[in-house]
Amino acid sequence: MNKIFKNPIILALDVNSLTKALSIISDLKDHIGGVKLGMEFFNSFGPDGVREVSKFDIPIFLDLKLHDIPVTVYKTVKTLMDLDIAIINVHSSGGKDMLEAAVKARNEADNKSTKLIAVTVLTSLDDKDIKEIGYKEKSEDLVLRLASLAKESGLDGIVCSAREISLIKRKLGEDFILVVPGIRLDEDNKNDQKRIMSPKNAIDEGADLLVIGRPITGSNDPINTINKILRKKPQEVIHDVDVILFMISGTKFDAIDKETLEIVKSSKAKKILLINKIDLLKNKNELFPFVEKTFLKEGFDSIIPISSKKNEGLNIVQDELEKLIPENDFFYPEEGFDFQSQTFE
Repeated sequence: MNKIFKNPIILALDVNSLTKALSIISDLKDHIGGVKLGMEFFNSFGPDGVREVSKFDIPIFLDLKLHDIPVTVYKTVKTLMDLDIAIINVHSSGGKDMLEAAVKARNEADNKSTKLIAVTVLTSLDDKDIKEIGYKEKSEDLVLRLASLAKESGLDGIVCSAREISLIKRKLGEDFILVVPGIRLDEDNKNDQKRIMSPKNAIDEGADLLVIGRPITGSNDPINTINKILRKKPQEVIHDVDVILFMISGTKFDAIDKETLEIVKSSKAKKILLINKIDLLKNKNELFPFVEKTFLKEGFDSIIPISSKKNEGLNIVQDELEKLIPENDFFYPEEGFDFQSQTFE
């Protein structure tokens, strides 16, 4: 079983249809770090359902929030270890004996690489809720106390809200794993979560793994949503590409982002300059010297003019890309370019 999360997104599959769950994983497995299977899934499909998901060779976080007497938790973790999953969680409020029993069961397994983490305070609770339950502390103080107990008991990390990330990292160290639910995109509804944060802010704070469900599974374009969450800065990806298309406007050609241009120039990839709206250019005597000085002398391989009129110039772009990119890595939809939407207006 693969237990390496290739990116921080754990997709929450809170569904009661195995067919639907497997379909979602099949579509998104190459874009996410792992999947979370919760109580609804496990109660519906049990260990066999987990085994079906494991066939995709993707890390699994089994989110059962075990909370019982120590001997019961020990036996349960012992049984779950046969599934060879990446992460199992228990409730930190079960006490030190229960937490240590879970660790003991994990350590007695043949494969000890499964991580044990503890739930602290549910992200659906705020300070008012915590007070009603009977705790006197604020949520941050309670999370820190429970997290400290988990670490003392030998667990690998905790589940906490994004609001506590920096506090826990500062107090308990960078190696203590923080799995963070309650992640919402800016345009999302909070639904039943109260202590929430955006993906970017959570990562910046120090979250190791983000549990994200409805913002992705409820999206009209899940892959695009994932890409937005994982969006990297140009300098982080520029050295991993074969070809760079750098486009300037024929009417505002000198209004370029010089910082981005410098990043592009530093890449060893083939570079193609696209000059958009070339037919609207009024003064070629200004454009051509600018292009020669700024692009041709800086390692750009070719220049392609793009007309603002439909379909003029894009076929040249396609021809150039086909020459520069290996055939097995090159892809266009069967219908080819949709020129109506890709005229670079």
